[in-house]
Amino acid sequence: MKNNSLNSTLIAPCGMNCGICLAYQRDKNTCSGCLGENSYKPPYCLHCIIKNCEILAQTSSGFCYECIKYPCKRLRQLDKRYR
Repeated sequence: MKNNSLNSTLIAPCGMNCGICLAYQRDKNTCSGCLGENSYKPPYCLHCIIKNCEILAQTSSGFCYECIKYPCKRLRQLDKRYR
């Protein structure tokens, strides 16, 4: 199991902590987090509609909180899944 200490590269564009994700914590074929290398990411992570958002790409930080549409429908749907 990986060390779950907070690392800024483990904060996804949506604001979620990748360090608590099961894909990040697993021992085999680990995910390096949303901002990490794509080698072992499952397809649903590679094609994430939030991470690949065109408006998000225009922000200076690359995080949703700077978006003019924050919080958008995509982010609100994600929030419901984690409650």
